[in-house]
Amino acid sequence: MFGAPQQRAEARAFHASERGYSTTISQNDKPMTISEISSHDTIPDPVLKVLSDEHLTVNDKGLVTFAHSSPAHPRQWSLRRKLYDSAIIALLEFATTVISNVGSNVAGPAATHIDVSLDVSMFCLATLYMLGQAIGGLIFPPVTEVFGSKSIYVSSTALYAALCFMIGFAPSLGTIVTGRLLCGMLSAMPTCVAIGSMENIWDTRARIWAIAAWAAAGIFAMAVGPLFAIFVSDSTLGWYVLYDTLYIHLVRMY
Repeated sequence: MFGAPQQRAEARAFHASERGYSTTISQNDKPMTISEISSHDTIPDPVLKVLSDEHLTVNDKGLVTFAHSSPAHPRQWSLRRKLYDSAIIALLEFATTVISNVGSNVAGPAATHIDVSLDVSMFCLATLYMLGQAIGGLIFPPVTEVFGSKSIYVSSTALYAALCFMIGFAPSLGTIVTGRLLCGMLSAMPTCVAIGSMENIWDTRARIWAIAAWAAAGIFAMAVGPLFAIFVSDSTLGWYVLYDTLYIHLVRMY
């Protein structure tokens, strides 16, 4: 979704340098076009061809970046594509924030259902989720820098939905502990990486509104989550239907 061509070219350039090629172009940090680079003998032709095909530039330190007019650069995408990707990120933030705020509200019914104390239920449904989110916040940002954001967004959303399915359709102490901890880790993707994704897509002025919309989705979810949890847990549906509902929502988004 964001930045994959650049990362592939960076990897190829890195492997070329590992084989003994120098990536030094000049004595300044100004990015150079491929035509300017071609006059230098420090980068082999296969690497130059890759850079040219990917519409990339490289500076004197070997840092590969998008050319200003590169069609692969997220800021060169159409407005429709930018709005679509930003909306998906905001919806993911909304969904994960809703489910993060239902734990304490369903702890009582869940404690009765799985035959544990209220404290244990609260720890499993609320504390473990937040602990997982703290761990995920340390893991996902550097991972997305290496592998790109699209594959991580897609895989984390699919796994998040699967874990919600597991909690909703087979509620037990084991599934709740595993599911809530891992869901918390995966929820760090739209929470911690979203700002970087927005920065890649929008310029400085437009980014203000994109980040404001993303933040509003999270704030609205914090208000909706407890109300939704209380309504469902007090109904005849059962507290675990919350997770079934989110599973269906995520599958439809996927």
